[in-house]
Amino acid sequence: MNSFTEDIKEEITKRFPKSASMHALLAGFAQVTDGVSLGKEGAFLKIVTENGNTAQFLASAMSSLNIHPESTGIKSDVITGKDKMYFEYSGDATEDLLSRCGLIEDGEVNPDIPAKAVSRKADKISYIKGAFLGGGSCTIPDESTYSRTGYHFEINCPSLDLADEICDLLISLDIIAKTLSRKGNSIVYIKSKEVISDLFNMLGIRKSQEKLDRIAEFKDERNNINRANNCAVSNIDKTVTASVKQVQAIETIRNEQGLESLDRGLYDVAIGREQNLNASMSELADILGISKSCLMHRFNRIQAIADNLRKQQ
Repeated sequence: MNSFTEDIKEEITKRFPKSASMHALLAGFAQVTDGVSLGKEGAFLKIVTENGNTAQFLASAMSSLNIHPESTGIKSDVITGKDKMYFEYSGDATEDLLSRCGLIEDGEVNPDIPAKAVSRKADKISYIKGAFLGGGSCTIPDESTYSRTGYHFEINCPSLDLADEICDLLISLDIIAKTLSRKGNSIVYIKSKEVISDLFNMLGIRKSQEKLDRIAEFKDERNNINRANNCAVSNIDKTVTASVKQVQAIETIRNEQGLESLDRGLYDVAIGREQNLNASMSELADILGISKSCLMHRFNRIQAIADNLRKQQ
């Protein structure tokens, strides 16, 4: 079964609009994966991914531009242990493509998000899609087990400057994200389920958004039920605690001077409590035919009498 991250990447690649900017998507992917370099022999582009749909999608996109890899292969990531597919491109056609994407400017690799690649809102969206394909992941609570996992969307970037620029790009699209450092990498992240849902809506990945919203609704409903149950348990605990203290006070009076020493009102309350140990204050007040405030007042008097008797012991 695919992870949620894999589902998102599959939806991005299979639902990428024909009218959308492939140059912007390639720019996002290449910058997040740090796949562009310049050498004596010219420009070099390396596409590396462990996601099969992403590999097929990008290889097909390059082929449609009449750019073919010089080498391809699979290598194992020593950190994750997962196999990664790679495609290596070079030559004049590759350099021309990287220039048109804005990834190479004035004979140097552009470290900034290229303005020419994200000049329109649609281009910004394509760039974010490419960045997610290159370094993105997203986790949500498990639908079948109702795990305590939270909501977390992130894009792993090779530098803090790029992470900050992606944050700014998202803000320009009314999506608020933050950055953090982790193991030498800089992360763009979102933890709000509402913001992640808005992001998915903007990216046009409806299936992923529907799954996120469904799980969020289910989790909120479960949380409300748990809160209600916890409140009920708390009320039961308070009732039991109050009843125990009242019975202890009544027993003290019985043992020290007898319940007959109480006036009629206090005597009725004491007997009523002993006969209804599990009743709440409201329920006991109804049984005795008095108000709850009157009942509380009489128990306070009983408690005071018991406290005085204990002091005399």
